[in-house]
Amino acid sequence: MGLEEIVAAGHGEDWVLGVRPVREVVLGSRTGLQGQTMSVEPEELKALACEDPRIGSVVVDLAHPGLPHRLVNILDVVEPRSPADGSPAFPGVLGSVMGGGRGEVAVLESVAVMSSGLIPGVQGGLIEMGGEGALFSPFSRLWGIVLTFTSAPGLPARETEEAFRLATLKIAAHMARTATSQAPVRMESLHPPDDRPTGDLPRLAAVIPLQAQGVLRETFVFGLSAEGILPTALHPGWFDAGGVTSGNYVVPANRTPTYVYQNHPVIRALRRGHGATHRFVGVAVACEPSSLEGKRRSARHAGYILKSLHAHGAVVTREGGGNTDTDLMLLAEALEDAGIRAVLVANELAGSDGTQPSLTDFNSRADAMISTGNNDYRVRIGPADRLMGALPFEPLGPAPLEGGEAPLALFLASTSPQGFHTLRCMTR
Repeated sequence: MGLEEIVAAGHGEDWVLGVRPVREVVLGSRTGLQGQTMSVEPEELKALACEDPRIGSVVVDLAHPGLPHRLVNILDVVEPRSPADGSPAFPGVLGSVMGGGRGEVAVLESVAVMSSGLIPGVQGGLIEMGGEGALFSPFSRLWGIVLTFTSAPGLPARETEEAFRLATLKIAAHMARTATSQAPVRMESLHPPDDRPTGDLPRLAAVIPLQAQGVLRETFVFGLSAEGILPTALHPGWFDAGGVTSGNYVVPANRTPTYVYQNHPVIRALRRGHGATHRFVGVAVACEPSSLEGKRRSARHAGYILKSLHAHGAVVTREGGGNTDTDLMLLAEALEDAGIRAVLVANELAGSDGTQPSLTDFNSRADAMISTGNNDYRVRIGPADRLMGALPFEPLGPAPLEGGEAPLALFLASTSPQGFHTLRCMTR
């Protein structure tokens, strides 16, 4: 089954998130939720991971929010989620997509499974759980289950990445499933987009380009690489349900971990304002092609998709930098040509003092932009008392527990162009 058929199968369906808040995570004799305390049994998680013979070993650590714990070479961050009816989590990856699309998705709130490992060609990210650096680490507010993987000897990079990625998703799903015997504290409905073409409120959509430019720079939609896809209208509930997962390991600051797709800030904001300030009419996902002609084709087709949704305006995100600046500018041009006002969200690479040109491309139609921060800005980090993750972590040198300075580019999701970060703009 191709991507278009899978997407069509999910249209018109509905979900609810069954949220189970977690106030504390402890290491214990079994994995499960008791009240708002999550217990994690390390050997149980290790056994799950090592069902894949491509994984040589895994170390399970617990990172505490607010404590001076330093997490290095982080590959992905995943929120524990799983359908409460027992159907496969992360549809198309851990099982068939055909069972999803309705019912409750169980969520463990304030918990994240964080993978770490050494893979040739991968740029691992930094997470500071405490101190000044935590202000620039969006995941520092979560309880972190840190999985440090090693691969079986001689395993190629592509196989290593896949093994680590699948094990991380499997463990996140398992943790959520162990909590489904306990009733959720609250339910959040994931209503389908408003397809009525009438009404006085402006009709707003989102365009979410996905990085997919080869091995180690991929995003997966229902387990299929987004590389080469034409823009496609996707029910936003599939993001919450785990239909979009990360396999992208370039610049940590502006890449999109799976957790961010599961809790996409733009989708959440559009849902919150629906019926009050606007109508939320849908989401288009697109790839970011390597060729200029591919970028033009994708941008124009995104315009057609949003025109068919009768959108008046759109929030446009991006992933990556450099050549993806061109994707962003072409999307602005295509949407404006279609009569759809475009607001662009982008990070910057403007030098440590912010005086350098921050984008590699520009279009006069891109006249409404939001900056999510400058990757080159240097952050002071204090000494840490505990280190978690795979070593070495070359950006911090031979003494990674010591304090010093680090560019924002190292901090995972710190300048996320999806709007998932702790930075704020202020005027003086």
